[in-house]
Amino acid sequence: MISFYNKELSSFNAFLLSLVVITLGYYPLINDRIYFVDDITRSIKGYFGWIGLGRPLTEWLAMVLSTSSVRLADITPLPQLLSMLALSSLVMILLKNTFKDVTVGNVLICSTIAVNPLIFGNMLFRFDSLSMVLSVLLPVMAWDLLNKNKMVFPCLLLIACLSFYQPAIAIFPLLIMTTFLQSDKYSDKTINYIFKATSLTFIGCIIYYLAVVKLTIKESEHRADLTSDFGHAILSGLKNSLVTASQSYGHIACVIISIATIIFAVIYAKTFFKMLNDEFNRKKYISILLMIAVPFVIILCTVGVNLILSNGYYPVRVLFPVSFIIFMMLAVPANSTNKINIIASILSTGLIFASLSVIYATTSALYNQQRYDSYVLFSLIDKLSTMNKGKETYIFGTTEDAEASKTSARVFPILKHIKNNYYDMTLSQSLINNGVRDIVFSGETRKVSYTLQKKACNRHMDKIFSTPQYSIFEDENHLLISLGKNNCSK
Repeated sequence: MISFYNKELSSFNAFLLSLVVITLGYYPLINDRIYFVDDITRSIKGYFGWIGLGRPLTEWLAMVLSTSSVRLADITPLPQLLSMLALSSLVMILLKNTFKDVTVGNVLICSTIAVNPLIFGNMLFRFDSLSMVLSVLLPVMAWDLLNKNKMVFPCLLLIACLSFYQPAIAIFPLLIMTTFLQSDKYSDKTINYIFKATSLTFIGCIIYYLAVVKLTIKESEHRADLTSDFGHAILSGLKNSLVTASQSYGHIACVIISIATIIFAVIYAKTFFKMLNDEFNRKKYISILLMIAVPFVIILCTVGVNLILSNGYYPVRVLFPVSFIIFMMLAVPANSTNKINIIASILSTGLIFASLSVIYATTSALYNQQRYDSYVLFSLIDKLSTMNKGKETYIFGTTEDAEASKTSARVFPILKHIKNNYYDMTLSQSLINNGVRDIVFSGETRKVSYTLQKKACNRHMDKIFSTPQYSIFEDENHLLISLGKNNCSK
């Protein structure tokens, strides 16, 4: 086993190995062609809509891929296939900047970045998976160029990263900390390196905020509103992100990550106490301060860009920087001794295998949910077409979880956070797409749906049809489709 992990590879074979691992990891997305969240409405209406979210490069990339600036076409699985190539390139950049030797074990350590449940949360999106993966790749490229003493291009890449998908900016400081922990910490070169990286991060964020956020995000769109309570944002964000990330990886993977964290903590503590016992000088003081800062940087990057937002939230798709923290826990000890390198390689193998299980099980559950929801959709189409009431029809709630999804969720808690159940927006568009008339939905009309649901619960609407999957209520002017059951107790 040791000889297997120590086997040296050419750069080309290392790229092929990473590509095989990545393709194996995301094959279900190519095979099952799942529609996920906004994918349903985007595939029906063909809208773009990313510029208003501060992601102009995502919109322009979608235009290039679909060869249209008017309508967005569904060209799945091309974005996912290109994403796999981008992830393999990312693995190679990590490999060459982190390890001296190109070995099987080191490739697997770097591949933990590419194949994990958090990146999977981005790969699920049919239309913008590539832009999300490019947002991950660009800070890695910026780090690579900074390591080659470049300054202008890394700054431009960080601005581009933010313009693809903002949470990815947290990756850059994590990689800087990884390099710092592997460096000669007392040298002027290392201290200047940290200063340059910090400056680049702040300059890139400021330029992005002034040139993109201020010009593209509407005042009515509150995603860019800044918080006034950083203390509460850090605590609640850290708690929510850690819970979501740990549930995403699953039980076995969390055990592996815990072992890697313990090894990293021991290496970190040994380095820190050795530093304290060395002769004091100005460089040593700075290095000690930087070592103390490392845990805080990790915490802040776990919370990510949501730290400064008033409405920060922590679904799986924004937590992928956590995978770079796990990479740091593996890579830093792996560079200390060959024995620990083998241990890190074995842990990486187990982590990738556990991630494959999570990805495959989650994909199967989402596929089963899609089939279940299709039954609900066509049952509603049949019922509404026979009613022919001509009344405005509103939708409330979400579909129940399919039994197969419930079973998988007991083993893989990630399914608490990744769902493709029909809800008011996606079901309304799907009904309209299948020829059902008088369906009403918008952000504003949600208020009407809530009001009608309250009337139905108070028995001020007549229940005219009911199944275990949904109920239909009626008053003199409206129809209400109440998805699921027990909506009155929620």
